[in-house]
Amino acid sequence: MWYLTGARFWYQTAFCAWTLARWSGRRLVLNLADDGSLSIAQEQALRRLFTLGKTIWRHTSSEQFQHLLPEPRYPTLHARWHDYINLHKLTAIHLGSSGPKLLLDSDMLFFARPNALLSWWDGTLTSAAAGEPVQPCLMVDCEEAYGYSPELMRELAGVPIPPLLNVGVCGLSSETLDWDELESWCHTLRECEGTSYYLEQALVAMLAARLSPNVLPREQYITFPSRPQTLARLGVLQHYVADSKPWYFREAWRLASR
Repeated sequence: MWYLTGARFWYQTAFCAWTLARWSGRRLVLNLADDGSLSIAQEQALRRLFTLGKTIWRHTSSEQFQHLLPEPRYPTLHARWHDYINLHKLTAIHLGSSGPKLLLDSDMLFFARPNALLSWWDGTLTSAAAGEPVQPCLMVDCEEAYGYSPELMRELAGVPIPPLLNVGVCGLSSETLDWDELESWCHTLRECEGTSYYLEQALVAMLAARLSPNVLPREQYITFPSRPQTLARLGVLQHYVADSKPWYFREAWRLASR
């Protein structure tokens, strides 16, 4: 299990991971990618809850990025790496690595056993061991948020882009990422339609579109829950994006900790 986290989000990481461990009934291996703001004290607090796993600090990630993706060959990725933290969800976790990874956003809570997610994860281990392609795993968004036109994304990926994919849950195999292709995609997207906060989500949607992604059921894995849904603890997972964040801070974390 992976999280990109830092000073503003480490406690949300703790709650999300704790609720997942509680409801899955499994021993969680917590891997952390530092967004550049995580302190030693915050990392140690997370390690008191989850002793298994590794932490990739920003300086280590930066060194690997510079070494494996030299700037003259990957100028667009370098430009975005410095001004767009969400790109680290791809570079810090998948660059120079292999095998399936499950990345979760911190602003989520589990309220029931995530059977569909656990089934996907167990299946990835079987597929990886057999040398078979790993099917990506994603959520359904509350509205389409790729930041780029579906026509341009389809032209670049060479396949139709599934609608409404959300990377709050993002299961990918590191081998899926072709860094030369990602550089080309990022360059073309920026040149044609500018920069976007949703670049990472667009890139993952384009990668996943080629591999028939496993999309978690919308009614169980809820993006942008309403306040009544939050209070009723509906679904397996709630992802508190945009204007649903107040429900998280006022009520959801307390409900999840009961």
